[in-house]
Amino acid sequence: MNKLLRNINQSAGSVRFQRAAIVAQSVINCQQNLVNNLRNQVGAIEIELARLLDFGPQQTTDLSVGSANFRPEGFVNTVHATRCSLRDKRLELEVAESTLEEWQEDDGDANVEAAIGDQPPAFSGN
Repeated sequence: MNKLLRNINQSAGSVRFQRAAIVAQSVINCQQNLVNNLRNQVGAIEIELARLLDFGPQQTTDLSVGSANFRPEGFVNTVHATRCSLRDKRLELEVAESTLEEWQEDDGDANVEAAIGDQPPAFSGN
């Protein structure tokens, strides 16, 4: 009976550990998605800022310097708001990347490596 009890206990521990590994991987995947979304948002803001600062003759928006509807105050406020938005989004991205790196750090635990590789962890009970 002791051998059966030990095997049941080992299996329960393996299942719990494997579930924890699956949940951890799911969290890391979600964090990676957040990082990717923030990178896309930073890129979109950078494109918007480049568009705002494009003073070429092809520019046809009201913010164009050559336009009759050009308002310097509106232009300055829009550029300022876009740059602040870019700064904030870059900071968000930095925090998200830092969190992802922290969560992906290898602490050298063989049981974690075994769980990630779909192998049951080593049994350490009696």
